[in-house]
Amino acid sequence: MDILIHIKILCGLPFLTPSIGCIQTLYKFVPEHCEVTNVNRSLVDMKIGKCYKISRTELYLNLSLYLQVDIRNDHMGQVLYTGYQFRSNEYRKGPIEFMMGLCSYFVSKDFDIPHMLSNSNVECPLRKGVNYYVYKLSPNATNMPPLIPEGRWKM
Repeated sequence: MDILIHIKILCGLPFLTPSIGCIQTLYKFVPEHCEVTNVNRSLVDMKIGKCYKISRTELYLNLSLYLQVDIRNDHMGQVLYTGYQFRSNEYRKGPIEFMMGLCSYFVSKDFDIPHMLSNSNVECPLRKGVNYYVYKLSPNATNMPPLIPEGRWKM
């Protein structure tokens, strides 16, 4: 399942970014578009996968799904996070790409994951047949790594 969130990153002065610390304030996200694509129906029974644009600067994703298989640990499920930067009138793969175990992803403090999953019942192990939901999922720039290039991104 791919969850695509198009954002615009507005930067301040990146050379002033402190080298130590986990909160940055030099750029912010401006959500533009969101969609859920490529759902593998043999693994996931997606009930809701809808994005809502509340205002010009607020975009939320609501998900509700049932798994068709158990995911007990990081070896059974992984998250691939890829950033595509808008260049030459199309989104091209950018410098952001990493893969991590699904259970590690849920407990990670990076990339604003605790905030994004604050309205959810998602926790490992994930069991087959349980209704998992995430409401009002919206990324925030404060726990993102500093020095992401300015521009339009698809994550």
